[in-house]
Amino acid sequence: MVFASDQLDEIGIEGLEVSCFIGVYPRERLIKQSVIVNLRLFFDSRPSGRSDCLSDTISYEFLCQEISFVLENSRFSLLEAAGEALCRFLLLRDSNGRTIPIQEVWLELKKPWALGGKAIPSVRMFRRRKDLVGDGEFGNNLIYESSRNRLYQITLAGNSHRVIIPETGFEFGVMTQGSQASVNGEKLVPGQCAVYQKTIKLVIANHFQRPETILIVARKKEADIEGILEPPPRSCQLSAEQW
Repeated sequence: MVFASDQLDEIGIEGLEVSCFIGVYPRERLIKQSVIVNLRLFFDSRPSGRSDCLSDTISYEFLCQEISFVLENSRFSLLEAAGEALCRFLLLRDSNGRTIPIQEVWLELKKPWALGGKAIPSVRMFRRRKDLVGDGEFGNNLIYESSRNRLYQITLAGNSHRVIIPETGFEFGVMTQGSQASVNGEKLVPGQCAVYQKTIKLVIANHFQRPETILIVARKKEADIEGILEPPPRSCQLSAEQW
C-alpha cells in the first residue's frame, strides 16, 4: 500500500476492539456493538529515536484510551461519521502539549457482526493535518460536530477552571490524561471516562501548575433523536437471534 507519506515515519495500531452505538436500525441505536479499529499514523519519529523517551513520541496506551473514549461515548449512524470524528481528533489532538503532531492518518473501521457474520462491512479513510490548517480549526475547542455528537478538546491553564452549561438533551463524557483535574469537585481518574447525564453545569478545574487537556464528548440522548429508519428489506434481514 503506497501513501503520499513517503517522507514520514509510521506507527500502527491493529485490531483495537471498541463497543459503541453505531448504526441506523433500532437495535443498533439501543445496544452497543463491536467496532474494530486499524490505523496508521504518520509523523516525525526522530526526536524519540534520539532521546528514547516516551514523552517525545505517541503513547500507544494513551492513544487507545482516547480512541475508545471517543467511540464509546458517541452515537453514530454511519462508519463514515465515526471515521471522520476519529481522523479529526487524531490530527488535532493535544495531550497536554506533549504530543508529537500527527501529520497524516490512515484509518480503517470494521463492524464484524453488522451482517450477522455473513460479511464484514468496513470503511477506509486517509486524512492530512495540513488540510485542516487555515480554516479555523487550530485553537478551536470544537474538534468535531454532527447532529448527534460534539467532540471538544479544552486546555486549562494551571490552577484554573471553566464552567460549561450543557445544552438540553445532551449527556457528557469527560476524560483527561492528567492527574490533577476535577469535574464538579470530583477528581478525574487519568485515562478513565466520567459520564454526566443529568447535569445543570460542569465545573472543570485544573489543580496543577502546568496546563491540562480535557476531552469532552457531548452525545445526544437517544430519547431526543428522531427519524429512526425502518428495518432493512427482507432480503437483508437477520434472524431474531442476530438482530
